Amino acid sequence: MKHNFHADIACLPFEDGEFEAVIETGLCRAAPNDVEKAIAELRRVTRRGVILGSVTTDLSIDVIERFNLLEDTSLLCSRWDWSEKFYAAGFAHALFNPERLGEAWERAETSGASLGQWYEDPESLLYCVYEPAPQPSSPRIAEPPAKESPADDLELVVIGSPRLCSAYRRKQLRRYHHVGRSS
Repeated sequence: MKHNFHADIACLPFEDGEFEAVIETGLCRAAPNDVEKAIAELRRVTRRGVILGSVTTDLSIDVIERFNLLEDTSLLCSRWDWSEKFYAAGFAHALFNPERLGEAWERAETSGASLGQWYEDPESLLYCVYEPAPQPSSPRIAEPPAKESPADDLELVVIGSPRLCSAYRRKQLRRYHHVGRSS
């Protein structure tokens, strides 16, 4: 295959998982209506991930002007906005682990990353490197319910901040064990 292949980013002519990784530089030039489909296409053709190379509002004016990056740009988003679009398409931050981010940042600094460059700090790198998100496992039912149970008999799992979980547990204790109530 030749390099710099030109194609419609929202309908890539490649097989599923054809590439280990993709360095994306065209999303900012895609028609705004095609961006979600284009990111889904990137997800489809990569096995390991995508590096966001589109122009973002987080880039310094110096970098934007030095490389004339606004020419033909149709969509300007922050790295955060792009990350929401990538998450919606089934990606996750590849460098979310602090150790992994630290190693990647060391390599980026060795290559010249610093203020006034494409990657100014570790956070700018974090928001540009994505990998396919793990597929959620489907819920399994241990055994089918024998009969319909009232809501009070349901076993719940609380997921959230420790503060919210503690508040929920205190409420349940009071409800079922009459803790903190005067009779």
